[in-house]
Amino acid sequence: MIPANGLLVDAARRGTDEYRLGLATWLEVLENGGVTAFPTDTVWGIGALAASETAVERVYQLKRRSADQPLACLVSTVGEARRWAACWPPAVAELVARHWPGALTVVLPTLGLPFPAVQRGVAKLGLRVPDRPVLLDVLSRLGQPLAATSANVSGQQELPGIDAVRDRLGSFLDLLVDDNVPVTGTASTVVEWDGSLLRVIRCGKVHLSESQGSK
Repeated sequence: MIPANGLLVDAARRGTDEYRLGLATWLEVLENGGVTAFPTDTVWGIGALAASETAVERVYQLKRRSADQPLACLVSTVGEARRWAACWPPAVAELVARHWPGALTVVLPTLGLPFPAVQRGVAKLGLRVPDRPVLLDVLSRLGQPLAATSANVSGQQELPGIDAVRDRLGSFLDLLVDDNVPVTGTASTVVEWDGSLLRVIRCGKVHLSESQGSK
């Protein structure tokens, strides 16, 4: 059962008018500066347009997130990720070819601050192409990065399912979306390009050896 402020965009109904209408509703909320919660291929997430400073600030307030801690962004394709990165080294290209779409976030330098509310003064941006068909569909239609983070209050455990997200965060959200597919509950692995090599800065769902993370 979906709560009053919720929307079912059923992955099993892809290609139907009902499905397309659900995507359009979700897209409209995001494009109007809304904050939404949704399942990903890792954990339940909350997100807003990276370009909407007002919406991103609401995400920080909702999570009680430290103001100096940047957010990552979800995008629909490798090409879109490359658009925002100041460089795309061979080591990065090789790694994302193996793990995108998937649970790998890559932090790369940017030219300036294209999304200041997300980057918090740091000329870097965490980027990920998720392996979640419904989420990819809305990202593709959105055509721009979605600032996203786990659906929980900072420092507390990640919320395990739609009921917990609704109960804890529902009153702060403009929309709660479900795709009727279980969530694994394991966060993404995060790597960062430091100018000469890749460093694993958070272990997660994608298992990288030290050598894989440092090519």
